[in-house]
Amino acid sequence: MLQNSKYFKILNKPKNKKLRLFCFPYAGGSASIYNAFKELIGEEIELVAVQLPSRAERMMEDPFTDMKNLTDELYQQMRSELNVPFAFFGHSMGGSIAYDLGKKIEQFSAYAPEFIVISATRVPHIQNQNSRHLLDDTSFIELLRKNKASPQAVLDSQELMEMILPTIRADYKLVETYKTPRTSNLKSPVVIFNDEEDIKKEDALSWQDYIKSEVSYVEFSGGHFFIHSELNKVISEIKNLLITK
Repeated sequence: MLQNSKYFKILNKPKNKKLRLFCFPYAGGSASIYNAFKELIGEEIELVAVQLPSRAERMMEDPFTDMKNLTDELYQQMRSELNVPFAFFGHSMGGSIAYDLGKKIEQFSAYAPEFIVISATRVPHIQNQNSRHLLDDTSFIELLRKNKASPQAVLDSQELMEMILPTIRADYKLVETYKTPRTSNLKSPVVIFNDEEDIKKEDALSWQDYIKSEVSYVEFSGGHFFIHSELNKVISEIKNLLITK
């Protein structure tokens, strides 16, 4: 039975659970970014938010900067809990984590996700063209400001930025150095959530190169962080995936 741990935060206790949904954060995000999901998710989906090192109560732990090391650890943490129907939702960085972990589970266990939602996530071969994690602090903060990746009050606070900047930089390194074969070797069903003002549709759909099954695509608006501004639609689409299973 899955319990709260340093990696997994169980956000609800559904009465008629049919699916466990593991939710992976975007760069700099903690498990708490998914708290709003529990108000709308209903009584059939158990929400489990993944808490990575170097944030919230794990602030004093070193962050992961290598995708293989991270997903190796996550697999070890959840491998005994995969005998119930489960799925993955990952936004931005979280989409890359969900993809790589899904591949690992298919390779090393008898189980597989019911579906994987890859939300607002660039494919590895496009991410690999970036080296933003190497920017100096001033340029990196300006990048975060331009991308509206953190609240203005946080970006303007030198004390807060000194605390969280190393974590965000490590997260950027995690995705920008993540290399995986551009082959169709993931078998689990994949749905792409995307805003075309953020990532061009053709780029978002190039996830098909990495996935064996035919990917589905759902368009959103609201910029890169539409999981907040378009929360009702995000939850509705996740519920639809459960219905179609």
